[in-house]
Amino acid sequence: MNTLLLTALLPFGCGEGTLPPPPPAPLLFVRVVVPEGGRVTFRPGTPEARTFDPPAVAGFRPGYGYRLQLSGLPDQPDRVLSPSFEVLSTLHVPPGLRAEDFPATVVFTGDDLRRAAAGGMVTKVVYLEDPVQAPAVNSTPTQPVEFDVLPGHDPLEEARVRGRAMLIVRLGERDVPPQELLAVAIPGTVLVPGDAGLPPAACPPTLPAAKWQWFDPILGPRKPLEEILSDGGDVGPRVGIGPDGKLGGLDPTDTVAEYRYGNSPRRVTISNRVCLFSPRFAVLRQEAQPAGEATALVPARAETTLGPAVGFNRERTDLAWNSSKTYGFHAKVGVRGTQSRVGLAGLERVQGTAAIGTAEGVKVNAVVVEAASATQVTNVCKPDQPLVVTKYADPKAPNVGDVVTFVLKYENYGTRPIRDVVVADSLASRFEYIPGSAQTDRPVVFTLQANEVYSAVLRWEVKGELAPGQGGLIRFQARVR
Repeated sequence: MNTLLLTALLPFGCGEGTLPPPPPAPLLFVRVVVPEGGRVTFRPGTPEARTFDPPAVAGFRPGYGYRLQLSGLPDQPDRVLSPSFEVLSTLHVPPGLRAEDFPATVVFTGDDLRRAAAGGMVTKVVYLEDPVQAPAVNSTPTQPVEFDVLPGHDPLEEARVRGRAMLIVRLGERDVPPQELLAVAIPGTVLVPGDAGLPPAACPPTLPAAKWQWFDPILGPRKPLEEILSDGGDVGPRVGIGPDGKLGGLDPTDTVAEYRYGNSPRRVTISNRVCLFSPRFAVLRQEAQPAGEATALVPARAETTLGPAVGFNRERTDLAWNSSKTYGFHAKVGVRGTQSRVGLAGLERVQGTAAIGTAEGVKVNAVVVEAASATQVTNVCKPDQPLVVTKYADPKAPNVGDVVTFVLKYENYGTRPIRDVVVADSLASRFEYIPGSAQTDRPVVFTLQANEVYSAVLRWEVKGELAPGQGGLIRFQARVR
């Protein structure tokens, strides 16, 4: 199953993927939570309404509007509320996983119910968070992250900026009689607990289609990345050793290692990037005051309690290559400046460390440099750096609150000893390091500090040298927020 999952996640984890992303799931599963003593009623389009104790999970087809019933509520046991659902989208689930194991959660709090009883309107937009913008806030499967949106702001627009809008919930409309609820229920659109399957919908989607285009007309729609929680590698500005001799450019989610190869200056190598299927739903909540109630004045430029939404460029470039490649020179821009190599078409002679020859008809002089590594991997290629760092994660599809075990493997693939090895891992905002979980098989000095997204930077200073062929393992755990 892991092989299938990694294959399916390949298009998510890289900028250019040859495989298409997984198709959207046919249903969006929603977990409904009400205060203790309340009950939830679903209408699957049949005369028999189905009532369940909370938390109750049901599947809804996207593109339709729905009506639920909340009964047995505290402080108003004789009243029945009928919140409305508008399902906009579903998850893109890789093969081997089930969409019902990752439901969105809608919580009707006591404050929501009192506001509706007083004649107000509560609107909640459930969206799938962009992991890059996800705040470092703890959540649980039955208590999602929820933010208030001040009057004058559109929660749906803010949800589209912060991720992918999935569901619109409205509570506080007029009480709807059962006959009207039955009339608007469409058979084949709601899968309730206990049903083995769902027949085709009795009619096409009822929600109006969007009249605007949310993607570039030439590049096409962007791959759905909100479900994928990535960690490792080097994202954003290139990591490297600065003029002060210290490591710079270590951004959240980066995993790198500093080292000295023989007597050479300090170098940096990066790990691979791991991709976990771990969607997290968040909620934007907005209240509408009933007519006649006192309203609070807010500044004209008031933002939501979460702060202004910021969009991020999701694309990255690991290496900037000289596209002209004039006269056989191939250059790349790195943290140490521009590194060039010359492809000699005809080698005339070698004098000491100088090679004289011809490259694409031009006479050139080049410097002979010793190869950094002479060890081949699977007899096909050799790594760019003598120190190779590999990152693993298990499980591959954690839910909110689950614990993920990370393993970092570092190994000397070069021909000379490696010393002064420092492995650094800056965790993403949705990872919370579990204190005391770090383990190593070599003597190290372990330090821990906070990073800019309120997660943690883990550092291991490895004692001694790594002879050619030697390596080590680092293991630690983090809880998914």
